[in-house]
Order: sequence, then structure tokens, then C-alpha cells
Amino acid sequence: MNLEPNDPRWVGAWWLGFLVAGTCVALSSVPYFFFPRELTKEVARDLPSPDPAGKSLFSELKSSQVETQKLSLLQFIKKFPFILWRTLRNPVYLLVVLGQVSMSAVISGLAVFMGKFLEKQFTLTASFANLMLGGVTIPGIVIGTIVGGAIMRRLKITMRGAVVMCVVCILVCASLTSPLLHLGCSTQSIAGINSDLNTSTRTLSPTILLPCSQNCSCDPQAFNPVCASTGLEFVSPCLAGCKSISFTTAQGRVQVREL
Repeated sequence: MNLEPNDPRWVGAWWLGFLVAGTCVALSSVPYFFFPRELTKEVARDLPSPDPAGKSLFSELKSSQVETQKLSLLQFIKKFPFILWRTLRNPVYLLVVLGQVSMSAVISGLAVFMGKFLEKQFTLTASFANLMLGGVTIPGIVIGTIVGGAIMRRLKITMRGAVVMCVVCILVCASLTSPLLHLGCSTQSIAGINSDLNTSTRTLSPTILLPCSQNCSCDPQAFNPVCASTGLEFVSPCLAGCKSISFTTAQGRVQVREL
């Protein structure tokens, strides 16, 4: 096909990022092999006496964990429904799981659609849009984790205080991001999608043809969006009535390809 890196159909080494990320993760895991099997217990000094209710709950959880570790596989399978039912009756556990699921849903939606949104809304390349997304979100996650841990350690925040701090931070973030719901650009007009060119039938189809492209035998599966001078976007140059396209190669040469 003689594709060039500047061609919009060029995909490139999409696997290279996964290879680099996997290598970095593998290298960062090497120090964990040098940790002892059991870490030295930290001795708490000059601390107030723990809450009796919390201490009893901790003792109960520890004893149940020890009992579970002593069970054989068959005994564990028999007791698993009871363990599952007891776990599901724990409101703290359910709320933590619900919070993690909600956070995962937000992160998944952001990772999948935000790059494409930036690419289409602000006319950015796919690489630059994802670079901006990663350059903002990843440092924010790292800094937030470090700052949150430092605040909890510095102020000696309890579990209840940590929950309150999380709720306050979420409310502040929601109040700051809610105005973004009212910001944005106008929707791009795409021929056959949200713009009707066939005034006689009033039907919408991505493969709608102009009079100049009716005899071009355009591939209905081709996706290479182009914009006309009027701002109307077409799914492919062929559907826009183009007979040829020109692009600049990596060597600076202008090539023309007949459609």
C-alpha cells in the first residue's frame, strides 16, 4: 500500500508502548525479591489506647484469618458460602468495593473516550491527544497519592477522618468540574450522520453520495475523514467527490494518490 508515517491511515508501532511499560514494571518489581518473608513489626509508642471495639474486631478478624489458613481445600470449599455471606453482610467492605468499582468505571471511561474526544473536538492528532491525557492524569494520580499519604501520616488521621477527607475531596472536585458540563464546542456536521444532503428522501447514511461521487464506486467500509471548505465532514475523500489526495511524506516530498 506504500503507506507513509504522515498518512492518516498509518497506525505505526502501537505495541511499542506496551513493551516499554511492561519492561519498566518488570524492572521496578526486582527490589521486591530482596524483601524478607516477614517485615519487622513497628512498635507503637506514646499512643493512646486503642478503641476496645476496634481492638476486638481486629482480634476477631485475625483469628478468623488464622482459622481459614488452617483449612484444607475441601473444608474451605464447604465453608466458602458462609464466608461469602459474612463478607457480603459487612457494610464497610461493600462500600469500599462500590467505591473502587465507581472509580474504575471513571478511569476506564476516561482512558477509552477522553483521547478520542480531545482528538475530534480540538482537531488534535491521536498521539498528541493521548500524550496530553497521560501527561495530566498520571502525574495527578502520583502526586495525589503521595500528598494524601503524607497528610494522613502527618496529621495522624483515623479511618473515620480518612473517610471524611475523601468525601470532602470528592465534593470539591465535583463542584469544580460541574461547570464543564456547560462548556464545549458545536457538534461537527458529518455528511450522512447528522447532516442531510439528500433533500428528496431525507435519509441519513454514512455512505451518502454527492452528484460528483456517484460514479466513483466508493468503499463503504473506508474511514478516512476529510472536511470540505464549508466545514462539512465526510467519512472518506471518495465520498466527498475527491479524485485524488496529496500528502507530505517524512522526507518532505508531496505525493498525490489517485482514488
